[in-house]
Amino acid sequence: KKGVQDGRACIDRIIACVNEEFKNNKNVVGKDFKLFVTGHSLGGGLANLFAFKCAQLKAKNDESVSHLPEKIRTMTFAAPVVGNVDYNKEFQALEKKGVLRHIRIANEGDVVPTNGIFFPLSLGVKGD
Repeated sequence: KKGVQDGRACIDRIIACVNEEFKNNKNVVGKDFKLFVTGHSLGGGLANLFAFKCAQLKAKNDESVSHLPEKIRTMTFAAPVVGNVDYNKEFQALEKKGVLRHIRIANEGDVVPTNGIFFPLSLGVKGD
């Protein structure tokens, strides 16, 4: 349980730092910057989780993300599947609300991006 709490504390600190940059950095403030979260492999999984958390907070008008752009964008490369069915439903709901956009890129035959998808569904998964 302590590891989960430490992980939440870390993501909260990262969100606070990014929010502060959008609030206080004179090179960013008022210049319509966008937020892109990217990652490859395990980093892609973490990027997915980070973008999801930011979008959840944006959808709730949480003060901790008040200076982030209205839409959080993430692009992952060869990332493992993260979350469960409920996570996926919430992720899709956030995309429909327009606060989250995810582009997932994977090579055909790469086992990492399809590791959480059960056979034979994994054979039929195609990108946009």
